[in-house]
Amino acid sequence: MNAIQKRFLNGFKNRWFRCVLAATLLLGGCFGGSLPPENYIRLNAPLAKERQEGQALNNGDKVLVAIKQLTCMSGLDRLAVLVAKGPVLQPSNVWYWEDAPGNLLSQWLVDILGNSERVKPVWPYGSRVEHDMVLDGRVVLFEIQEDPSSTFRMKLNLGLWSKNSREMISNKTFESSAAIDSMNPHGIARAAEQTALQVEAEVIDWLEKSIPKKNE
Repeated sequence: MNAIQKRFLNGFKNRWFRCVLAATLLLGGCFGGSLPPENYIRLNAPLAKERQEGQALNNGDKVLVAIKQLTCMSGLDRLAVLVAKGPVLQPSNVWYWEDAPGNLLSQWLVDILGNSERVKPVWPYGSRVEHDMVLDGRVVLFEIQEDPSSTFRMKLNLGLWSKNSREMISNKTFESSAAIDSMNPHGIARAAEQTALQVEAEVIDWLEKSIPKKNE
């Protein structure tokens, strides 16, 4: 190998080494740096005060309402918190719900209806489980809306059916929103709790008024 070939080979090795070193440093910066922590948010919707202070009721006088698992719009059926700007939604890569919205709000319904004067929730639903009526529904909105300001929005469609689910007795849409005071997991949790609390009494009142009395 002559001197020219040796210089070319050495130059090629040096350039290759520099390229590998630069790529290593770049990848180290991308993957070795600290990533934002993932946060899982729980929906701790408090029960309405006036219900908490009510007198104990006889469960034998209550109507057994079986609660079906709430369904979701396909894009909502995920753990990631959805952030919307106008009509465009983007799932967060750091904020997540403790469970998918359909499961979260199904459990929320069970919790709040346990505080009803006329209804005893039956959960989970099953055709052979004793019940008088059936409640089902669909989650339409459960998201952060950033246009024009940061707001949490929730929208539910609920339907009350006869025992065999063949006759619809009543249906209603419930919608609420609450301002997010700070765009972090705690601010999102507070706003979500407020939206749930806003419609809690409305859901209970609608259901109690829709159910005929047992002696009718």
